[in-house]
Amino acid sequence: MHLEKYELAIKDFLLVFEGEPGFDKQLYVALYMCYNYIGKPVQGLKLLNRGLRKFSNFSQGFLLRGQIYNKAKKYEKALRDFNKVLNLEKNSSNVIIHIAESYIGLKEYDSAMKAINILITRSEMTQKGFLLKVKVEYE
Repeated sequence: MHLEKYELAIKDFLLVFEGEPGFDKQLYVALYMCYNYIGKPVQGLKLLNRGLRKFSNFSQGFLLRGQIYNKAKKYEKALRDFNKVLNLEKNSSNVIIHIAESYIGLKEYDSAMKAINILITRSEMTQKGFLLKVKVEYE
């Protein structure tokens, strides 16, 4: 999408949002993505936060916000969100990668290795687990 299309999408999403903020939890993710693309991630994050207050069981939203926090090096906030995802989805392998990355960012390598060892035992995540393990062992 071009910049103008993201701006038009934001206008349309905001019309839906203003009319019925509880319409759909994906609306908050879409608004964040659009605002992030046009260079206004803080404004998008504020809306995502509102969505997470409204939809407290929205694991995809918590995963996204945790990733945003990891990129911003706010690892402890990220870990809180990732733990919410784990509470909502007990077998989520994807979130464990991000938990390991948060611990690496905090330089808590023992905790990172615990998460990585869980990844290695899951067939769909074995390769990613080994890649993270090498990263931790050689940092």
